[in-house]
Amino acid sequence: MPAVKGKDALLLWCQKVTEGYPNVKIENFTTSWKDGLAFCALIHRFHPHLIDFTSLKPANAEKNLELAFKVAEDQLDIMALLDVEDMLIDKPDNRSVMTYVSTYYHALNGAHPGGGIASISVTSIPPSPFGGGQPVSTPTPTPTPTPAPTPAASTTAKTNSNNRLYDEQKLKQQREEREREQRLAEQQQREREAQKEKEIQERVRQDKERQERLQKERERLDKERQDKLRQEKERQDKLKEEREKQEKERQEKLKEEREKQTKLKEERDRQEKERQEKLKQERDKQERERQEKLQQEKERQEKLQQEKERQEKLQQEKLNKEKQEKEKIEKERQEKAERERLEREKMEKERLEKERIEREKSERERQDKLRQEKEKIEREKGEAERQERLKQEREKAEKERQERERQEKERQERLQKAQKDKDEALKQEREKAEKERQERLQ
Repeated sequence: MPAVKGKDALLLWCQKVTEGYPNVKIENFTTSWKDGLAFCALIHRFHPHLIDFTSLKPANAEKNLELAFKVAEDQLDIMALLDVEDMLIDKPDNRSVMTYVSTYYHALNGAHPGGGIASISVTSIPPSPFGGGQPVSTPTPTPTPTPAPTPAASTTAKTNSNNRLYDEQKLKQQREEREREQRLAEQQQREREAQKEKEIQERVRQDKERQERLQKERERLDKERQDKLRQEKERQDKLKEEREKQEKERQEKLKEEREKQTKLKEERDRQEKERQEKLKQERDKQERERQEKLQQEKERQEKLQQEKERQEKLQQEKLNKEKQEKEKIEKERQEKAERERLEREKMEKERLEKERIEREKSERERQDKLRQEKEKIEREKGEAERQERLKQEREKAEKERQERERQEKERQERLQKAQKDKDEALKQEREKAEKERQERLQ
C-alpha cells in the first residue's frame, strides 16, 4: 500500500483521531470544523483532562471554538492562527483551516513544526474513550541483511586466493551499491527539504495574505462600526432634543393646568365665603323676627294679665315656668343647632383641607410618577410607545380633573340640600312650638 502524505495524510490522521467521537465527522477542511467539536476532539484524544467533551453541544459553535482555541493556545502553545469569526461563516477558508490543523498535528505528535504539511504521515494514535480509533502505527522497514561470504572448500592456496579475490570484488560492489543508495537518499532528502522550504514559504506567504485580508476586513468592520456609532449618536441626540422639547411643552401644559386649578380653587373659596355670609345674614334675620314675635307675645300676655288678674296670678307661675322651660329648651336647641352647625363647618373645613392635602399628595405622586415615567421613557427606544403613554396620562389626568369637578359639584349639592333640610326642620320646629304655645294659652 503506497504511503499517504501531505493534505490527505493530515485528513486521514484527523479522521483516525476523532473516530468514535459523537457529532464529529471530518470530511474536509471547511464545513466539518465549523461547530468546533472537531478541534475539541483532537485535544481531548491526547489530553482528555483539558476538555470535558461530553458537555459540548453542536449548537454552541461559538462557545466550542472559543474553548478549543483558548485551550490550544494556553495549554499546548498552539498559536491562534484563526479567529472564531473566521469559522462562523458559511464556508471557512480551506487553506487557513488546514494550516491551523497542521499545527495541532505537530503539537500533539511531538513533531517539529517546521516540517510543513508535506511531512505529515499517519502515526500512532492513542485509543479513543468513545470506542473507536484503535492505535495505528507506521511500519518500520527491516534492513536487508548483508550475505556472508561462502567459506572456501578447497585446501589449496589457489582456491583460497580466488575466493578472497571474489569476496573483495563482491564487497567492493556492495560498497558501491550502498554509496549509490546513500547518494540517491541524500538527493531525495535535499529535494524533500527544498520542497518543504518551498511549502513553508508558500504557507508564510498565504498566512501573510490572510493576515492582510483579515486586517482589511477588521478595518472595514471598524469603520462600519464607527459609522453606525456616529449615526446612533446623532439619532440619540435628535431623540434627546425631541424629548426635551416635548418635556418642555408638557411642563408648560402642567403649569397651565396648575394655574387653572388654582383659579378654580379661588373661585370655589370665594363662592363658599359668599354662601356662608348669606347664611349668616339669613340666620340673623330669622333671629330678629323671632325676637319681635316674642316681644309681641309678651305684650299680649301683659294685657291678658291686666284683664284676668286672679287667673293670671294662678297661672303666672305656671306660664313663667313654661316660659322659662321653653326658653331653656329653645336656648338649648339653638345652642345644639349652633354646635352642630359649627361642628359641620369644622368637619367641612377638615374635609376640604383633607381633600386639598389629598390633591396635593396626588399631584406630588403624579409628578413622581411622571418623573419615573420620564426616566423610563428615556431608557426605551420606541418613540411610539412613549407618545401612547403620554396620551394615556393626559386622558387620565383629564378624567381625574373631571371626576374632581363632579365630586365638588356633588358636594355643593349635598351642602345645599343639607342646608335646605336644616332650614325646613327649623321652620317646622318653630311652627310646632308656636302651635303648642297657642294650645297651652287656649
